[in-house]
Amino acid sequence: MLLIKVICSTYLVCLMNYVYGYYTLKLLGIRNFDSSIFEKISVGIFALGSFSLIINFFNPINSFVNNSFFIIFTILLFFQFKSKSLNNRILINIFFVSLLSLLLIAFAKFQEDFPWYSLPYISLVNFEKISFGISNVQFRFGHISILQYSSSTLPNFLINNEFISLPNVIIFSSFSLLILHELILNKDLKKTPDLYFYLFFLSIFILTKFTRFSEFGNDVPAHVLVFFTIYNFIKFQNVKNETYKKSIFKKILLFSTIAVLQKIQYLFIILLPIYLIIKNKNIIYKNLLIITCCIFISSTWLIKNFINTSCFIYPSEITCVKSVSWSPSNKNDHAYPKKVYSASSAWAKGWPDQKGKKLSYEEYSINYNWLKTWANNHGMLIINKLFPFLFISSLFVIYSNSIIQINKNQILFKIKKNFSIILILFITLVIWFNAYPMFRYNSAFLVSLLSILLSCLILKLNKRIIIITKTIVIISFIFLISKNLIRISNDFGQNSFMPNIYSESKFKILNYGSNNKIIKPSNGGCFYTNKICSHHGHLNNIEIKEFKKYKIYLNKNNK
Repeated sequence: MLLIKVICSTYLVCLMNYVYGYYTLKLLGIRNFDSSIFEKISVGIFALGSFSLIINFFNPINSFVNNSFFIIFTILLFFQFKSKSLNNRILINIFFVSLLSLLLIAFAKFQEDFPWYSLPYISLVNFEKISFGISNVQFRFGHISILQYSSSTLPNFLINNEFISLPNVIIFSSFSLLILHELILNKDLKKTPDLYFYLFFLSIFILTKFTRFSEFGNDVPAHVLVFFTIYNFIKFQNVKNETYKKSIFKKILLFSTIAVLQKIQYLFIILLPIYLIIKNKNIIYKNLLIITCCIFISSTWLIKNFINTSCFIYPSEITCVKSVSWSPSNKNDHAYPKKVYSASSAWAKGWPDQKGKKLSYEEYSINYNWLKTWANNHGMLIINKLFPFLFISSLFVIYSNSIIQINKNQILFKIKKNFSIILILFITLVIWFNAYPMFRYNSAFLVSLLSILLSCLILKLNKRIIIITKTIVIISFIFLISKNLIRISNDFGQNSFMPNIYSESKFKILNYGSNNKIIKPSNGGCFYTNKICSHHGHLNNIEIKEFKKYKIYLNKNNK
């Protein structure tokens, strides 16, 4: 009975996001027959997240709001069936997405950060409208992704709270099946070798590296969105049909915007649509609606950041407004932007791995004092994570060039053809290396650059190469399936079927007058709660005020 409930709920979540995605793409002028299941589901997830974001300015995303989302979904579903735009093939494909999602998430645990700030923020959105200075309670609430708003829309009269983590895995599952379809079944893709080989090398990494839901968090969905944006950028450069190019540009703009809202570390992905606009300024007038929508939702997100943290991009100090009352302007404040940035950057550069006397965050981060420590630890970790991908890819390139004669001029031509995307990715990696050189923060840019360069080394497609690529992709997909079946066999009975969203810890209740409370777990993260929660020890320094039914969380230090 539990299995049937889980399968039906997962399928319902996938179908709901598909339907919302279908109509969102239609409203934005993106042709639905050019869009995959992955695109519709992903856009649906982020459309619901955007609605949730806007509504949360005025109201919690409570059961009334979520039941309304579900009722609207049933109405839209009726019209899709009536127009026959939802056929058996689509329903079966959505079922496969559901099955793969369940395989990845069944009996799994959350990524280590998820119970500490992602789940508590989802619960916060469910029971409270937007709050001023909420990062003063938990500074990581300033690092929230749009996916937390998407997850907040799921609990309703048919779908339980325990399914709120599904959007994180559905994005990956639908993209994995898109890769499988494109490389195995799509004959047209072979007409564009650059695109074919980029996706092929990408598949090796994705299907062999992203194999555990416990490593997903907010990062893997962001990686997937960046991969897909770059895939469309390469497609744009290889397509001649102007109508089709217009549709592709819209996807580049839409998915790059979503990627930034998902993970601010991918901010420079917006250089791709900006580059295309600079190259062809007329493209603005042909896409005013989607450009306006992307600017509007991005602006809304920045305003949300400002309300939560006093910064438009937290913890970038240059974007902060120190004059507002909820600004953590004292250097001892829990959420002081400069302190958070220094600590985050230093930890990304391997600050905890220092041997002997430890330098301060600031001393460690300047003049490349961190480089040797980082290279010996996280640098080696990056090499280890990339090794399977590079090893398999290198063997494939060597074999391909053994049956097709290497032509240096053709290789240089392909590099020149892809120079714009190579240069943009290289610049972003230089910035990443100097700011937050952790693999999880920018792996999509790194792997994309390697995949593009590797694809430049293969000059032609023939039947033997196609057979080998298909074989490698199928083996990689079987590896993904097998690894999770083994994990389920090992973890069966030890973990709950769906990741447990509730903490087993006891909570201390701190009262702030006027029924304002903050709870603190005795150990571990907060998980999903019915009150605002933080595990940090500074909570006695918090003061809560109210202004026209909005809560303002202040630091007593700033008085």
